Amino acid sequence: ALELGDTSPRTALGLALAQIASGNDQGALATLEEWRADLDPADLGLALALAGHPERGVHVLGNALRNGQNTPKVRQNLAYAYALHGEWRAARLMAAEDVPADQL
Repeated sequence: ALELGDTSPRTALGLALAQIASGNDQGALATLEEWRADLDPADLGLALALAGHPERGVHVLGNALRNGQNTPKVRQNLAYAYALHGEWRAARLMAAEDVPADQL
């Protein structure tokens, strides 16, 4: 779709996620970098984490949270990025913001 002229950030994110799913993390990182300014930080951060760079994902999501984007999507994506980075305590604390303790 992008090659045919679609300039939607959602389409670019879809491409990056498809690249991740097919094991093309380098391609996904290139796509994410190209579209970085247009992507929602909540999506960008999680996609970076899924592409094998959880520390970058945590950084993007943490900045979004500190800059006032305090939404369940940002918090839960940050929890997931923490988990992918092996920071289980931070992941659990962040997830607990939105998920009842008995469901964690």
